[in-house]
Amino acid sequence: MKQKKTFLALLALFSLSMSSVIAQTANVYVGGAANGKATVWKNGTPAYLSTRESCISSLVVDNGDVYAAGIEYESGGYFAKLWVNGVIQHSFNNGVADDVFAFSVAVSGSNVYVAGMELLGFSVKGKLWKNGIAETGYSEAAALYSIFISGNDVYVAGVTTTATAAVWKNGTLLYNLASNDGYGCATSVVVVDDDVYTAGYEQKSGKYVSKVWKNNKTLYTLGTGSFEKEIIGLYIFNGDIYVSGFEENEKGTAIAKLWKNGIGTNLTNGTTDSYASSVFVSGSDVYVTGTEDSNKALLWKNDVLTTLASGINCVAICVFVTEGETGMSEIIAKKISVYPNPTSGELRIDSEELRIEKVEIFDMSGRNLLLSTFPIFQHTTIDISQLSAGTYFVKITTESGEAIKKVIKE
Repeated sequence: MKQKKTFLALLALFSLSMSSVIAQTANVYVGGAANGKATVWKNGTPAYLSTRESCISSLVVDNGDVYAAGIEYESGGYFAKLWVNGVIQHSFNNGVADDVFAFSVAVSGSNVYVAGMELLGFSVKGKLWKNGIAETGYSEAAALYSIFISGNDVYVAGVTTTATAAVWKNGTLLYNLASNDGYGCATSVVVVDDDVYTAGYEQKSGKYVSKVWKNNKTLYTLGTGSFEKEIIGLYIFNGDIYVSGFEENEKGTAIAKLWKNGIGTNLTNGTTDSYASSVFVSGSDVYVTGTEDSNKALLWKNDVLTTLASGINCVAICVFVTEGETGMSEIIAKKISVYPNPTSGELRIDSEELRIEKVEIFDMSGRNLLLSTFPIFQHTTIDISQLSAGTYFVKITTESGEAIKKVIKE
């Protein structure tokens, strides 16, 4: 595989698609590498996290903090790192492995999860770390590439030691997604309404067949099947399923692609190798990251391309979009209290200064699950006991504008 020749291109195969509900003002964070150095771009402006050979493979923004997982070269090997706001919080060098990779990061309350793998000689071992400590229960895993947290449950996608795509739930193997004569890998996992969606690929007769599974059944087989394909990212928003990856044309050139509900769109024209790595949907905007021959870091917004960096080892691997941290939405959010959080049922909303007109609750896929309109008020209680355990977003409309708060239902 052409794109697997460098460590940066290897990381570009794996990314985590996260879910959120976005206000009108958005901040776009992209992780990857510029000239071989770990980089996070915010709205196109780079922040360099390392002076060594390094790369960011996954990032998430939670309560204004930027969590970035990736690798950094040191002591003759590549070792997994977790940066928080640009500062290394955890280094996953166990002193034994030749290399340790981090492919995905997820945050739930005070817990931070990182998924990856350790390499020792010809031995590979999938790893999930919680707050820097390796979790037990993944003995069948050769590599873990994606994390999704639903309520108190932790889902992880990857590949088993028998080379099949798989999903684990809370450390227990949940699904072997494929059994074949070649190689299978699950690169992304998203959970919606207790249904587990997974994206990945299988090797058939020397070619890679890209797939999306719902639970343990194939939902889509993507592409014509004539040329090599690999799926990288998965995102579900308002019932629509987005996947990112690439497909080789008849000349063997890799073309970055985005599929929506099984229908593919070329992002590049096939004149040079290009790969799409991650997809994130914010309202009506679709963001996709990628690379061109590992020397251009690319970001598409609604098919419009921006080159974030160009040079040797420049890649854009992951994208995460948040509501604006400045402006009216931030001012409004600071004037509204939503509690208790986490909650088992009742949610109290208080505002001493602003009159609240409407409250909406969205799930992680962007669906509106609850709408409450009131006479103008400043205090109210919303009953969400009927909702399943998980993370939700409360959108509060006031006389002065809107704000969004994240809550956890236990």
